[in-house]
Amino acid sequence: MAHMTKRDFDILDNNGTKYLQWRVDARANLKAKGLEHTILVDGNSTSQEQAKAIVFLRHHLHENLKIEYLFVEDPKELWDNLCQRFESLERIIGPKAQYDWMNIRFQDFTSVSDYDSAMLRITSRLRLCGQATIDAKCMIEKTLSTMHADNAILQELYRERHYNRYSSQKGKGKEVETNFVKETSPVLSLDLSDYLIDDIDNGCGPST
Repeated sequence: MAHMTKRDFDILDNNGTKYLQWRVDARANLKAKGLEHTILVDGNSTSQEQAKAIVFLRHHLHENLKIEYLFVEDPKELWDNLCQRFESLERIIGPKAQYDWMNIRFQDFTSVSDYDSAMLRITSRLRLCGQATIDAKCMIEKTLSTMHADNAILQELYRERHYNRYSSQKGKGKEVETNFVKETSPVLSLDLSDYLIDDIDNGCGPST
């Protein structure tokens, strides 16, 4: 029984607050178990595979949700029911994530790690909502184009290096020196070489 109480990821709560994240986790785990086809149209799954998938999905639901869908035995039906119930979250989270993407500016942060965290949170929410147009090049362009004006020379130096990969450096202990222009505007004097790697492009943004 011990293995039945262990969960591979957080349960879906009753109000579906983290449904989009739960959906990604659930699908990835079903795929890892060779059961992803049980939630697909014409997945041609056996009754035993369906039983395994439905037990797994229920194990990652809040008790109230378990009771509501107690008699749903088809994992595809359960998956679709949850999608129909909580898909409205995309219409709430999506516009907010797009707004945050449009307004995030590198110059507004006093450390690279804080900016990095904010950038990754925003792009993660966009991708959860199906906004796959935000890629590494877009993240690099956003970073360079929103540097403080006093970092224009540094900005151009990074552009000339043609970076095309954005790499999170959380936990690597890179120190960032912070200067203050006119005693009010924070300017980051930093080395972004560990974040930006080869070849850059312009004109990126979430689709509307």
